[in-house]
Amino acid sequence: PARPGMSKVSRRRRQGPAQGSPARRMLDDLRQTQAELEVQNQALRYSQLAAEGASERFLTLFSSVPLALMVVDENSLVLESNAMALRVFRPLESDPPLNFLLPLVHEAHADKVAAALVRAREQGSSEATELVLSSGLQGSFTGDLHIARIDNPMDELAHFICAFVDQGPLLAERQALRLSADELRRRNEELQQAQEQRSALEAQLRESHKMQAIGTMAGGIAHAFNNILSAILGNVELARADAPSDSPAQASLAEIDKAGRRARDLVRQILTFSRNELPRRSAIQLADVVRET
Repeated sequence: PARPGMSKVSRRRRQGPAQGSPARRMLDDLRQTQAELEVQNQALRYSQLAAEGASERFLTLFSSVPLALMVVDENSLVLESNAMALRVFRPLESDPPLNFLLPLVHEAHADKVAAALVRAREQGSSEATELVLSSGLQGSFTGDLHIARIDNPMDELAHFICAFVDQGPLLAERQALRLSADELRRRNEELQQAQEQRSALEAQLRESHKMQAIGTMAGGIAHAFNNILSAILGNVELARADAPSDSPAQASLAEIDKAGRRARDLVRQILTFSRNELPRRSAIQLADVVRET
């Protein structure tokens, strides 16, 4: 209740703006906007906490993973590197710092890595295999580079996470397997050649057995034929002795004797062939041979 003596203006000031007045509506709008801002601030605080947690998990994983990892930009500037990367690429304190990626790559493979960075920027990921990489000032190793683009809203340059995998042991195993394959291939060729030689020798042996059988058969035939020729020549000698020297039969008997002797020489050749003996050479009269043929 209003106190005695209070004016109407004083009572309106104490009660605030009237319901439905512009001031009252403005006050409600301000309160609603304030409530929305508080909700947005809570969401931002939650997002910030989540981002900080994700960042901490990423840094923990980045530092503890047993791979050489680097975060580089598209100009190959090294932004971050984990302990394994320092151990691999800078084993000594006197080695140069890890400022850029490309100087760590052998000059013969630098273009290959640069092209891999371009592909990763366009496609999201790429790789370059069997690179020769420097390990400090004195050492080097062969490894594979795997590149993945990471979101970077704070910078116009693209950022990449690079993982290096030492392929030295695998390359040694590959080389050993390649040498083993070459040795197996060589032995296989030798076995094939030995098999071919064996087949050729078996064919020669079969041919030798065949010729030996033919020689044995020819020898048997020659012996039988020689017995027949001996009887023929013996009877020719008896007939020539019985016939008069001026008998016309002497000429026929001489031809029979000549043919028998030629047949006997042929039998001797067949026997020489069947016995695998060396032939005996003797001088002949070509005129007689031509005349006989």
